[in-house]
Amino acid sequence: MVAGSAAWLRLAAVRDDERDAPTMTPLWVAARAELQQQGVTRAAALTANVWPESLLPPWGFAQYGHVVVLHRGQAALPPFDETGTLIRAATKAHLQAIFTVDKAAFKPLWRYSFQMLGLALKQAAYATVACAGSNIIGYLLATQANGKVFLARLAVTPDFQNRGVGRALTLDMLHYFTHGRAPMVEVNTQADNVASIALYQALDFELTAERAQVWQYELGSEERARGTMN
Repeated sequence: MVAGSAAWLRLAAVRDDERDAPTMTPLWVAARAELQQQGVTRAAALTANVWPESLLPPWGFAQYGHVVVLHRGQAALPPFDETGTLIRAATKAHLQAIFTVDKAAFKPLWRYSFQMLGLALKQAAYATVACAGSNIIGYLLATQANGKVFLARLAVTPDFQNRGVGRALTLDMLHYFTHGRAPMVEVNTQADNVASIALYQALDFELTAERAQVWQYELGSEERARGTMN
């Protein structure tokens, strides 16, 4: 998954075995070379078990924080208040504006590409944008599967953060999925994103024990690449 100067790796194998390094390492070497050719400067991965975590450090990846998971049951909802922000359904016509918000709201590692946002919007069970006048200042994408809703993406442009826009988008989504439409809503965020965690907890989301380690690799010069696993 590539977004601008950053790329996310997905590791998959038919068995969990720490001895798989001779098989997986050549795949990483080839992927690294391709990413460098594309001008990607940073690679990242998420792990939640021992198998990939035994592979990444020898490849030159360093730990880069954690992602935590929060969930919300069917607790009573506060009344919806748009706080002066108009919430409306997101459509394909909003995609460029959504991309602009995403790029402004997230650091490069966490941004979505235009193509990824288009796919995410198409797959969303519920998608909204927040407007101030004629300007789109935030958006939300949520998916649904097996009776559970996943808040896949929430972003607000920096000029309008800490003004209730993210809360309005989230609360609107929660009200949409009430009345038995979803017994559980789940979201994940970076462990050091204090503002996001506070927003969700204020709406009765609870932190779970689930967490994933974030790993990062800086794709530097060819000399740096040759220094690892030649």
